[in-house]
Amino acid sequence: MSRMRWWVPAAALCLALPSHAATWSIGPSMGFDLYTLRGQSYIIVTAPSGTDVLFGGYRPGLRLGAWDQNLRHQVFSDFDVMTYSGSGLTLHALTATINYAYAFGEGSAPYVTAGLGFANLGADGNSDTATMYGLGVGGRHLLSHRGGSIRVEARFDRANPPGAFAEPVNILGMRVGFDLHLN
Repeated sequence: MSRMRWWVPAAALCLALPSHAATWSIGPSMGFDLYTLRGQSYIIVTAPSGTDVLFGGYRPGLRLGAWDQNLRHQVFSDFDVMTYSGSGLTLHALTATINYAYAFGEGSAPYVTAGLGFANLGADGNSDTATMYGLGVGGRHLLSHRGGSIRVEARFDRANPPGAFAEPVNILGMRVGFDLHLN
């Protein structure tokens, strides 16, 4: 749990934008990921994007964010929560990332992202937390009424599980999503 404590002030600091100066957004993503682990590759298609416990995937599914007044700078969080319980077994997965995006224009424009976060996976009271970090490039199409935008993003992420003998997971992904602008 101590690994997650630094996220509270980091998230509060990043999301501390005045509400009148921000365009708040919320939206899901559909995705295609290529996971590489121990020389093996796995392809996962998700709609909406979410955590995939079977293949060790750590991919968030809901995006909450805030753009500045000019729609150039965005701070956003991707997160996913999943619980499976049945046949005497309980599995859980919680992922969260905090990201920054810079758009190269005020309307429809390409953008770049960078972020970091964590994934907590567990079964029957035991759990492990992996740290994540990544970079991405994308484009957004701002709808004419400015009530939302459609985005396409390619991303490379790396998840580093705890333990000296645990293998890092490389994730190359493609996302298509819609963001509803709330003000």
